[in-house]
Amino acid sequence: MPQHRSGGDRFIWGLIIIAVGVIFLLGNMGKVSTHNIFSTYWPVILIVIGLWQLISSGYRDIFPGLLLIALGVIFLLQRLGRLPHNVWVYVWPTVIIFVGLWLILGPVFRRRAAAGPAIVADDLHASVVLGGVNRIITSKSFRGGRASVVLGGLDIDLRDATLDKGQATIDVSVVMGGIDIKVPRNWNVVADISPVLGGVENKTASLPEAEAKATLYVRGTVIMGGLEVKS
Repeated sequence: MPQHRSGGDRFIWGLIIIAVGVIFLLGNMGKVSTHNIFSTYWPVILIVIGLWQLISSGYRDIFPGLLLIALGVIFLLQRLGRLPHNVWVYVWPTVIIFVGLWLILGPVFRRRAAAGPAIVADDLHASVVLGGVNRIITSKSFRGGRASVVLGGLDIDLRDATLDKGQATIDVSVVMGGIDIKVPRNWNVVADISPVLGGVENKTASLPEAEAKATLYVRGTVIMGGLEVKS
């Protein structure tokens, strides 16, 4: 992940922790009821994280942030008594709508400004829904591509491939599934992923530029799923 995103994450979580500490301090002083504040306003945390997601991504990956904001607003309205107690009747349709919009419009926003070279060819074009797929790429001029997974799994093996001009980009979309990418040990991998209730692991070694034979850029979004890159 880019360093500015990591620093930003520390900043936003630091502010949240400070706010929690202030609330506890005021509660111990008898100024406020900590129980009432936390039980009523905890969804504000989702809204703040969603806003930070939008800002830190430069509004390039807008759907994860908007989803968190929407969920935060729904839960907050429920806690304030503006929505029925069974708030889940609003939550799951909202999640489905955002996932659909993200699958349709997400790649359009990501292409506007993203790390790595543009995808000029679909040397990799994989779409997995409710299943598992293994793809072995042996191309000696791999130019990148796209991979999407919904409720499934995808294994991409690039260990016998060579990148065209030493660089390539893979655009990924994961919803409640997983993608594993295997690369040669002499490649650098730059992962620019926006996770929402998901995980991203880049287990490759960070090589000096002079030693790296190629650089693979992996960008996209992971929602309630996982992505792992390893040598």
